[in-house]
This record gives sequence, structure tokens and C-alpha cells, in this order.
Amino acid sequence: MTREALPRDRQITEDIPIWADRESNGHPEPEKTIGNTMYWNPKTWDTWYDGYKAGQRWRTNVDLSGNAGDLISLSEAARVLGMEPTSITKYLVSPPRHWPAPAEETTTAKGFVKRKYRRGDIWTYAERRERGGGRPAGTTRTDRRYPYDGDPRLDHARAAVKANPGTPAAQLAGRLARKHGGTAGTWSHIVRSARQHPED
Repeated sequence: MTREALPRDRQITEDIPIWADRESNGHPEPEKTIGNTMYWNPKTWDTWYDGYKAGQRWRTNVDLSGNAGDLISLSEAARVLGMEPTSITKYLVSPPRHWPAPAEETTTAKGFVKRKYRRGDIWTYAERRERGGGRPAGTTRTDRRYPYDGDPRLDHARAAVKANPGTPAAQLAGRLARKHGGTAGTWSHIVRSARQHPED
């Protein structure tokens, strides 16, 4: 699917198979159609697509090899769960029900927090996880200093912005989406936060 960023909406320039199945998957209606080109609000579309992807992967093949007491990174936890690493990074700010707390947290010299999870806790989460997820009751996002604070994708966006200072945000977002997965629309928000907050 090719998408071009517009000032207020998103252009879809190719046919989307999932759009054809909108009655069963809840794909949003376009905000406007010009000729054969449909336009969606990027926030509406990205919100729907994130939910759609979560619904497709809510049950995955779990890797039960290794020792339950091993401490593993978030990306390794994603591998254990059979998920893409980029799809699990949002758990840092919006953990689903039954998601375990890190077993270990360390802060690097640059101030980045590195989290390790107990492999056995990830296996337990895999057994208990539910469709839809959601934050545990009583939790809020008030500890976030700015959008995507604590999200590892922000580090990728900051590095891309620093290496390509004159590149348009939409172009950087497209590159990051191709390299790390996810949607260009989501990456455009992350790039915006990276430009507004180049350092922690």
C-alpha cells in the first residue's frame, strides 16, 4: 500500500484488499473520494489499523525454549511471543492486561532505560493474554513527558532526524516504516516527537 502524506489527510493510491472486506473488519469509510482516490484521516486510519493488526496476531506461536529464569530484552520477548519487535514496543506506554513488570531496569549513560523481563513471566502472559489487551485498571499515561516518551522507536526516529536534518518528515517516516515495520502514519507522529524532543 502506497500512501502519501497530505497536510490534513492521507491519500491511498493503490487498492487495499482489507478495504474490500470492511463489513467484517470494520475498516473506516474514507473521509472523501476524488476520482478513484480515497482519502482517510491519518489518526482514524492508524488507530483502526493498529487494532486490526492486534486482532490478527492476538494468538501467536510461543517459543517455549530456554529457561524460565532467563532475563530477556523486550525485542527478545517479542520473538518468544512470535510477534514483530515493533509491534510490542507500545506495551511500554500502554501495556495489555496481564503484561508483566520488568524484572530489571537499568539506565544507560545517555539516560535511556533498558528493561529486562523474566522469560517465565512472558510465558505466563502468553497463556493469560486476551483479545484486545488494554491498560491495567488504575494506570494512566501521566508519567509520559511527551509523545512516545520511553518508546524505543523514538530512538530510531531521533537517529534518523539527526542523520538527515533536511529530509521531509513524511519521507523519513516512510524509510523508518520500511526498515522497522509499522505504518508510515505512526512513524510520522514519532518523527514529529523526535524533532520536538531531540534529547531526553
